[in-house]
Amino acid sequence: MPGLSANEIQNNVSSPNYDEFRQNAITITNSNIANLLWYYPYYTLSQINAMMAGIERSGSLSRL
Repeated sequence: MPGLSANEIQNNVSSPNYDEFRQNAITITNSNIANLLWYYPYYTLSQINAMMAGIERSGSLSRL
């Protein structure tokens, strides 16, 4: 999405949510903002943190 805004990449398939990035006219209702830029990255980080905490508590696994 930042690449679309900067004209570094091109999306040849019309999609209203991605077209907003290409045209630098992003609206507050664009679901890509909430999902792709915030929810999914933070969800993934929370899962990684949970795994690391589990490894710390494990008696049979060790961190390298």
